[in-house]
Amino acid sequence: MDAIPRKPLRILIPLIGADGDISALHVAAEMAPRDAEFFLLHARSGPDEERYPDFKRASETERFERGIESERIFARANAILASRGLISAGQLASQGDPAEIILRVANQMEAELIVLAASGPRRVIDHAACSVLVAERGRRGQAGEGLKET
Repeated sequence: MDAIPRKPLRILIPLIGADGDISALHVAAEMAPRDAEFFLLHARSGPDEERYPDFKRASETERFERGIESERIFARANAILASRGLISAGQLASQGDPAEIILRVANQMEAELIVLAASGPRRVIDHAACSVLVAERGRRGQAGEGLKET
């Protein structure tokens, strides 16, 4: 009898470019099954240009600098995943209210788990439609406290 095919676990890892990102990445890599799909999200604070298209747009230089910052953050995150033999399935940079962005992206991608740095927005823990694992700062490869099952 054939086994029922299983969908890979979809994990969203929000990043801000801080040291807490490292803990979240290590915890996610340690606890996830080998076939998990990791999605990286750089959620920047600032005007949400997607939600408010009439808001004054950033200059070309500002957009370029933000893009470089996101690429630097993604490169560091991908290096950590690669050190564990893993790769990200996707990367997205977005600007607005970080908690709103994380919740919106998690819903759009049908994430089953969000691995959040301890410094992440509390609103994500309270309102996520999926489980949220909070990685304690400085932890590498050991699940932190704060698993919320929904």
